[in-house]
Amino acid sequence: MPERPDLDVFANVVLLTPKEHHERIVERVPTLCDIKAGLASGVTRLPNNCGLIFNVLGNDSGEVKAQIREFWKIAREERLGVTLPAQFLWR
Repeated sequence: MPERPDLDVFANVVLLTPKEHHERIVERVPTLCDIKAGLASGVTRLPNNCGLIFNVLGNDSGEVKAQIREFWKIAREERLGVTLPAQFLWR
Protein backbone atom coordinates (compact mmCIF):
# COMPACT_ATOMS: atom_id res chain seq x y z
CA MET A 1 0.00 0.00 0.00
CA PRO A 2 1.48 3.41 -0.95
CA GLU A 3 2.54 5.72 1.83
CA ARG A 4 0.13 8.60 2.49
CA PRO A 5 1.64 12.09 2.46
CA ASP A 6 1.36 14.27 5.54
CA LEU A 7 -1.00 17.05 4.53
CA ASP A 8 -1.51 18.89 7.80
CA VAL A 9 -2.65 22.29 6.52
CA PHE A 10 -6.25 22.63 5.35
CA ALA A 11 -8.08 25.65 3.99
CA ASN A 12 -11.27 26.33 2.13
CA VAL A 13 -12.85 29.33 0.49
CA VAL A 14 -16.60 29.61 0.01
CA LEU A 15 -17.54 31.85 -2.90
CA LEU A 16 -21.22 32.82 -3.03
CA THR A 17 -21.84 34.17 -6.50
CA PRO A 18 -24.49 33.94 -9.24
CA LYS A 19 -24.48 30.83 -11.43
CA GLU A 20 -23.37 32.71 -14.56
CA HIS A 21 -19.86 33.06 -13.09
CA HIS A 22 -19.39 29.45 -11.97
CA GLU A 23 -18.33 27.80 -15.22
CA ARG A 24 -15.65 30.36 -16.12
CA ILE A 25 -14.11 30.13 -12.64
CA VAL A 26 -14.20 26.31 -12.58
CA GLU A 27 -12.54 26.18 -16.02
CA ARG A 28 -9.65 28.35 -14.80
CA VAL A 29 -9.02 26.46 -11.53
CA PRO A 30 -7.28 23.17 -12.26
CA THR A 31 -7.55 20.22 -9.91
CA LEU A 32 -4.14 19.68 -8.34
CA CYS A 33 -2.74 16.55 -6.70
CA ASP A 34 1.04 16.72 -6.39
CA ILE A 35 2.18 14.18 -3.81
CA LYS A 36 5.85 15.11 -4.14
CA ALA A 37 5.08 18.79 -3.49
CA GLY A 38 2.63 17.83 -0.73
CA LEU A 39 -0.23 19.85 -2.22
CA ALA A 40 -3.78 19.08 -3.36
CA SER A 41 -6.59 21.46 -4.33
CA GLY A 42 -9.82 21.66 -6.25
CA VAL A 43 -13.07 23.55 -6.70
CA THR A 44 -16.62 22.20 -6.39
CA ARG A 45 -20.05 23.66 -7.04
CA LEU A 46 -22.30 24.21 -4.02
CA PRO A 47 -25.88 22.87 -3.98
CA ASN A 48 -28.66 24.90 -5.63
CA ASN A 49 -26.15 26.83 -7.79
CA CYS A 50 -25.41 29.21 -4.92
CA GLY A 51 -21.64 29.29 -5.41
CA LEU A 52 -18.37 27.40 -5.27
CA ILE A 53 -16.08 25.98 -2.62
CA PHE A 54 -12.30 25.77 -3.09
CA ASN A 55 -10.39 23.30 -0.91
CA VAL A 56 -6.63 23.06 -0.37
CA LEU A 57 -4.55 20.50 1.50
CA GLY A 58 -0.83 20.86 1.97
CA ASN A 59 2.13 20.45 4.26
CA ASP A 60 3.30 24.07 4.03
CA SER A 61 1.09 27.01 5.02
CA GLY A 62 2.85 29.30 2.54
CA GLU A 63 1.95 27.03 -0.39
CA VAL A 64 -1.65 26.74 0.82
CA LYS A 65 -1.91 30.54 1.09
CA ALA A 66 -0.51 30.87 -2.44
CA GLN A 67 -3.22 28.52 -3.75
CA ILE A 68 -5.91 30.53 -1.97
CA ARG A 69 -4.54 33.77 -3.38
CA GLU A 70 -4.61 32.34 -6.90
CA PHE A 71 -8.25 31.26 -6.49
CA TRP A 72 -9.10 34.71 -5.10
CA LYS A 73 -7.40 36.32 -8.11
CA ILE A 74 -9.35 34.21 -10.58
CA ALA A 75 -12.66 34.84 -8.80
CA ARG A 76 -12.08 38.62 -8.80
CA GLU A 77 -11.13 38.64 -12.46
CA GLU A 78 -14.20 36.66 -13.50
CA ARG A 79 -16.68 38.31 -11.15
CA LEU A 80 -15.45 41.93 -10.98
CA GLY A 81 -13.20 42.26 -14.01
CA VAL A 82 -10.20 43.32 -11.91
CA THR A 83 -7.20 41.39 -10.65
CA LEU A 84 -5.51 41.42 -7.25
CA PRO A 85 -3.00 44.10 -6.35
CA ALA A 86 0.60 42.92 -5.99
CA GLN A 87 1.29 41.11 -2.73
CA PHE A 88 3.22 43.04 -0.10
CA LEU A 89 6.88 42.06 0.03
CA TRP A 90 6.92 41.45 3.77
CA ARG A 91 4.12 38.85 3.77
